[in-house]
Amino acid sequence: MDGYDQLGPEDQMVVQSLLDNGADLASPRSVWHYLYCPDEATATVAARRLSDLGWTTEHHFLDGQTTWSVVSQRSAYVLTPEALAADLAAFQALASDLGCEYDGWEASI
Repeated sequence: MDGYDQLGPEDQMVVQSLLDNGADLASPRSVWHYLYCPDEATATVAARRLSDLGWTTEHHFLDGQTTWSVVSQRSAYVLTPEALAADLAAFQALASDLGCEYDGWEASI
């Protein structure tokens, strides 16, 4: 996992899971990031900002919850340590700025 050691433990676990399941990290894949926002207006702002950064987004109210989910997806994404670290920092900063919760990411094998 050269280069991925700069990531936090949870993110390293996702990368390791991809590798354990046969993923070639140099190959493009789809990746998703998840935010939970306190209300629709905040979710709309988060989705717009992420769209401006090139992410495809959708947001919706979570039934039985008090929060809105923002799911951001990008296809043909190569999981380099640098790209992943930059995106993680951007999502975490956005969540902090808007009072949302960043809930991690996943990627296709």
